[in-house]
Amino acid sequence: MEADLERVMGSAKQLVQEIAVSCRFKGVTYEMLSDPEFIKLLEKQIPELDKRFFEEFEAAKTVSVESH
Repeated sequence: MEADLERVMGSAKQLVQEIAVSCRFKGVTYEMLSDPEFIKLLEKQIPELDKRFFEEFEAAKTVSVESH
């Protein structure tokens, strides 16, 4: 049976050599966007990414408008 399986699927050594691991970020959080290592990774993978994407600022305050 072992010989039949190896013939059909290949040896365990061959199968293990083909194993690969990848990391995909599915949900991006504020903490990730503040992490220098994450930013380096993004810049390496997506060189055309606008650097302003990582800028942090306060939004303008709203102003109430009274109706006449």
